[in-house]
Amino acid sequence: MEQVKPIEVPADLRRLARKQDGMLTWSQVRAAGIRRWQFERCIRDDGWVVPCRGTVLLPDAHPVRGPARAALVGRPSAVICNVTAAALLGLPGLPDLRLPPRTPSSDVSDRRGPASAGNREGPGTMVGAGRPGRAAYIHPVHVLLPRSAHGADVRGLVRHLGAYRAQEVVKVRGIPVTEVTRTLVDLLVSCDRETAVGLLDAALHQGRITDIGEIRDAAAGRRGVAERYGWLGLVDGRAESPLETRMRLVLMDAGLTPEQLQWSIWGDGREPGWLPEGSEAEEPYERSRASTALAKEAWSARPRLLARVDLAWPSRLVAVEVDGTAVHEHPRALFRDRARQNDLLSLGWIVLRFTWTDLLLRAHAVIEQIRWSLQVTRPATTL
Repeated sequence: MEQVKPIEVPADLRRLARKQDGMLTWSQVRAAGIRRWQFERCIRDDGWVVPCRGTVLLPDAHPVRGPARAALVGRPSAVICNVTAAALLGLPGLPDLRLPPRTPSSDVSDRRGPASAGNREGPGTMVGAGRPGRAAYIHPVHVLLPRSAHGADVRGLVRHLGAYRAQEVVKVRGIPVTEVTRTLVDLLVSCDRETAVGLLDAALHQGRITDIGEIRDAAAGRRGVAERYGWLGLVDGRAESPLETRMRLVLMDAGLTPEQLQWSIWGDGREPGWLPEGSEAEEPYERSRASTALAKEAWSARPRLLARVDLAWPSRLVAVEVDGTAVHEHPRALFRDRARQNDLLSLGWIVLRFTWTDLLLRAHAVIEQIRWSLQVTRPATTL
């Protein structure tokens, strides 16, 4: 069977697509000389995707900026907001917008383009994964429109009607986006408690906001905020990951509020090789002997930081570590974690380690294990 050659996309059109994060409008495609049947074949065989009417995404389109640019085509007063704005702003703690790839239906009429755009049901948008017949689903794009905006809901978009001030909008690579404080307030209103507090924890930890009072003031008067003001009291900028935030909230709900976050535990001794100034001997041999003796003396003379644990009850010598896969599965991190844990055990600490899977699938067992450790561990005599 003769293999069908792929459609040759003009170089000028590819350069334009790269400038627009992999997004093209239908008028740009037609102006480049691509005919209707060629356009449909690119969608059917080459991974092109129609996110919303009048636009198309190439297989290498940026998973957030590409759909965001497509959402703004034909909507000059629209501003990217909510979870999409958070992704464009690079706010830490945001859940991954990309869902696992799946094979689209063999019926291609639901993503045909100009002839049937808008017919495909479902809120998601498909972005080609670089191979024919494969696509990665992303969340729909959130856009903020004036209250006077009319029109039916559009596939691939989540429309928010409301007012915004000029200072609440910034540009990210030319894309109008709600600024950090406005975006966090929007997420406070629309997200669940764990996600909202996790985002605020991360923003405070990384200095994206300087004080939680900024959010409280900006949220004043917003519909739906009154019952969520209590969440602001749960925000703690010491948390270093969304997993730590979720663990802390789960424990607080169970009446096991940690005494400390990011608690430093010290042991006796200094780093080997530490020498005070002016302690070197004259001769190399004597210098070596003096260095060894002084290093041993220094080891027992000054405290040494053994570990900084995620959640701690110093009065009970109990520590909880929450391990994400991004760092702690690396071999060097595993060796370091084992050495730290051995050091803590030698001082009488109980160290419990949990993962996302533990917290999501067996939270009750996690709570009971921590509760049991707090009950049986002897009180600390020294910290």
